[in-house]
Amino acid sequence: MYHLYPVSFFSSTNYSPLRPSPIPYSRECRVALGVRTVYNAPLGNPHKLQQELSLLGIHKEVPYQEGYGFEDIGVIRWFSYFLFDFIPSYLLRAEPPDPYQLLPKGDCKPILSDIPVLISVWNWDFPSYSFILGKRYNLLLRCDEEDMSKAVPVVGRNLSVYIYSPKGFFLGDKEVPLQSVLTLNTEGNTLVLVWKNQELWGVYPQSGLSLVLTEEGIYRVEIFSYKLRVWNIFMGLRFVSCLPPFKVQAM
Repeated sequence: MYHLYPVSFFSSTNYSPLRPSPIPYSRECRVALGVRTVYNAPLGNPHKLQQELSLLGIHKEVPYQEGYGFEDIGVIRWFSYFLFDFIPSYLLRAEPPDPYQLLPKGDCKPILSDIPVLISVWNWDFPSYSFILGKRYNLLLRCDEEDMSKAVPVVGRNLSVYIYSPKGFFLGDKEVPLQSVLTLNTEGNTLVLVWKNQELWGVYPQSGLSLVLTEEGIYRVEIFSYKLRVWNIFMGLRFVSCLPPFKVQAM
């Protein structure tokens, strides 16, 4: 029951055919935020942190900024995670899912890796940096971008998402031209919710999306994975990503 919760029902779903999309001229940059070491906290191994960042393909680590941290998951969700996800996976020698998939829905803010190191002895840390960093990162279109309000948080899987038009590429920009195309690619069971002017505008149960934005308004996008689908009932939803609100208008 835990793995099939939460559940959402939609009266209808939409479909967006895949279209050829251009490749962004700037490479994507993976960023970790708020990781603690001896430089900003009493404990933690900077050398071990750099090793884990390299293994995860994260390009840079940025000091603490505003975003979702481990405290936002809540005690009950943490307890459920260890009971139903972490311990069974550990006993089966499988890789447990990322606990940040249990984040409640809310504003689209960056994800922090601010879980504190409780024990640090020589080259051993508890929790380990592999657990602290998890399977999550913040996505930027340009590596020199320091404004983390444009970051796209990603949990549990690889994700490529951007908006393009004849005027260029956009990711995290607050305004985009009318007739722009939102392109999204990931893997697995994926549910994409598109909101326009705070109303649900489209429900797309597909891992690849090419959505032409033909109507003006303020949009936001939420991306989830799910365990099971029965008709338009989606069970076992887990947070994957979201796009900060952006305005589509004639430019």
